[in-house]
Amino acid sequence: MLMKRKVFIVFVIMFFVIFLSGCDMFGNFNSTTTTSSSTTITTTSDSLTTTESDVTDSSSSDLTTTTEVTTDTSAEVTTTTDQTTSTTTETQQTTTTGSTVTTTSGSTTNQQTTTESTTTQQTTTTLEPTTTVTFTYQVTTTSITTGQTTAEEEFLITFNSEEGSEVDSMYYTVSSSFVLPESEREYYFFRGWYLDSNYSGNPITEIIPGMMGDMVLYAKWEQDYSYFILNFLGDFLVIPEHCLYVEGEEVRIIQEHVDDFMEVFGEFYFDSSSIDFYTIFQNIFTSGLEALESDIIYATFSKYLIDMSNEYELPYYSVDGDVVRYVDQVDMVEYIAVEEIIRLSEVYSILGYDLNDNLIDDLYNGNFNLEMYLGNILSSAIVHHAFSQIILKLQDYNVLLIPSYDMDMNPIIITHGEGDTLTEYLALSEIEAIIEAMRMLGVTQLETFSGDVYLDGLSDEDFNKILDSVVMHVSISQQIFDSYVLGDNEPDSIIETYPSNNGEIKVITKEEILRFARACVTNGIHGFYYADFNVYDMMNLSTSDQQVVLSSVIVRYSITSQLEDLAEIISYPLSADNYDELSTDNCLNISTIIEILEAYSEFLQ
Repeated sequence: MLMKRKVFIVFVIMFFVIFLSGCDMFGNFNSTTTTSSSTTITTTSDSLTTTESDVTDSSSSDLTTTTEVTTDTSAEVTTTTDQTTSTTTETQQTTTTGSTVTTTSGSTTNQQTTTESTTTQQTTTTLEPTTTVTFTYQVTTTSITTGQTTAEEEFLITFNSEEGSEVDSMYYTVSSSFVLPESEREYYFFRGWYLDSNYSGNPITEIIPGMMGDMVLYAKWEQDYSYFILNFLGDFLVIPEHCLYVEGEEVRIIQEHVDDFMEVFGEFYFDSSSIDFYTIFQNIFTSGLEALESDIIYATFSKYLIDMSNEYELPYYSVDGDVVRYVDQVDMVEYIAVEEIIRLSEVYSILGYDLNDNLIDDLYNGNFNLEMYLGNILSSAIVHHAFSQIILKLQDYNVLLIPSYDMDMNPIIITHGEGDTLTEYLALSEIEAIIEAMRMLGVTQLETFSGDVYLDGLSDEDFNKILDSVVMHVSISQQIFDSYVLGDNEPDSIIETYPSNNGEIKVITKEEILRFARACVTNGIHGFYYADFNVYDMMNLSTSDQQVVLSSVIVRYSITSQLEDLAEIISYPLSADNYDELSTDNCLNISTIIEILEAYSEFLQ
């Protein structure tokens, strides 16, 4: 019976001690807890061992603290002498160690703290006279804390708006959830908040539960080039209607067309005075025609070229009938065909011109230096048209006479379109022949050509090159007719015609013009306008020179009437045999003329 009482008392005391230690442990932790207990009880008379272990209570929460508790408890019961008093003593020893680990990933810093404490307690209880119970137990606690230890800890967010509107700093906790405010900046789009000023990674748009740590956020901006283009460059640029759209009450440029435009101009500040449009267009014109893929650049550059022509009308069609200039009926924007811009840029490059030299204006004004002329520049319809127009203008001034066709009915004047789009050209081969003729005559600018053909220094080869031009052939013929050297005579042997839309145009054969030119030079005459022959001048020439002069039918016709008068004075008989048998006209032949001149010279002596 006594033994049963001892055992019962031991169990009561053991339960009491374990209860106290359990309350101590569970009262200090509010997260996942693991408790292990073992109890050993020993008596002097007999040995009783009881083990209680692996009692586990696990629960989880959103907090970031993990705590592990291990309790070892041992009790020793010793039988002593009889006592009726009971005393309790307790000794406690505590040891604590700790460490902190900080890890950094990207722009987020995590801090982990590990704390371990060991507590040793000893309790001695004296009960009845024959029993002494001593309990010894050890409690070891390990705590690992990551980040904040409580849901109430606050973190600071600082906003660097990078020239945008200020955004006040704010705080958040690990359980916060909200969308970040945006900054505003004139002429810019807000593109998000970033953790560094290089804008690496993805933008942060909101705070979500689980995020922690202080932050400095940087605003990323993208210039609103649509606004800039419309408001700062709108007066200079031509922006087609199809490039625009309406957003609310604001007109904007479709982003695709903004991007195409910016590929040409690059990024720039919103100050139009800092943009050198001339240099940009010059670069486009000489080496960057792919920029014309931008509809805004294409429309603007077309207008730029059209304006360069001043009062002159650029062609609507090429000499072959291809479209050169047109109006888009949807946008009502006027364009120059891309192919023509490319060809014109090649001409500028060949001639060493830049846009500032205004080749177009020089061409249409006739100020282009013909010494720079190269045949392939006429591949540009604008250049070809400019030469055509200045030559046609010389016809209006009665300097040149232009037939519609050559002898073989090949067109000299070519037209395309009608009404406002009517475009008139001279055939390419004819322009080249005219330019070559001007070179032979020493004319450097078409605008300065007066129509005079100065014969000094021209070889037969030079004169043949001049007469290769249909226009020059007709025009020189007209000068000879206008000089009245023929009077009312138009010998059939030296007359031919060019077909024309306004009737036939009479001309003198090239062979006769060449003979007449030699006669003029031999007789000291410098141009066809001044041609005048008389028998007295002829008498002063040598026989060989007389042969040269009289080889021209025109000369013989001009002096035949004078010679007939002299023949009558000196009683030189004339018959049909004395006239040119190659013609039915009244033109004395060369041998008869020389005989009359010699006879008259003797008569005067």
